[in-house]
Amino acid sequence: MKRQIVVLVFATALAGVAAYLVRDSLKPYTGAVGFSRAGARAMKVQLPGGGVRDVSKPAGKLFILHFWATWCAPCVEEMPGLLAYAREIRNDPSVELLAVSVDDDFGTVDEWLKARGASDLPIALDPGRKVAARMGTEKFPETYLLSAKGEILGHVKGPVDWSSKEIRAQIDELRRPGAKPATS
Repeated sequence: MKRQIVVLVFATALAGVAAYLVRDSLKPYTGAVGFSRAGARAMKVQLPGGGVRDVSKPAGKLFILHFWATWCAPCVEEMPGLLAYAREIRNDPSVELLAVSVDDDFGTVDEWLKARGASDLPIALDPGRKVAARMGTEKFPETYLLSAKGEILGHVKGPVDWSSKEIRAQIDELRRPGAKPATS
């Protein structure tokens, strides 16, 4: 039992160090998915109430696509900041945030969000992680920033400090028409 606790503490500390290293920096996306290419395959996530959303279709505004899970410790840590940011931009016509859970069902996600006072977070579901995998996401959380035309402008692996002045400035820059990918 002691060994399991030590391993758990070590793994948590290692995750924290990794999160610190990627925090506060949008990286240019170097993955293989290109939404703006003609003939790109649909990448549909489930919406509450039974609808679907094809995240490969341009949103017409800056689109923040955030993959997370209720069982993911860094996601849990990041959630209050993500929720505060989502509430802040809720009525801003220049940006949209969609938090896509890779949990298996909405019941789990809804219950988890309700327990944390986060039921107003704009969510979708990617059971089986098919869309996340097509994006190249293997660990959570992971965030993609897409232009109004559907081009991937930025990418963050790991949790984001959504209150960070640096992150906010980078997102604000990407909200401008004709924004170019973030530089590393």
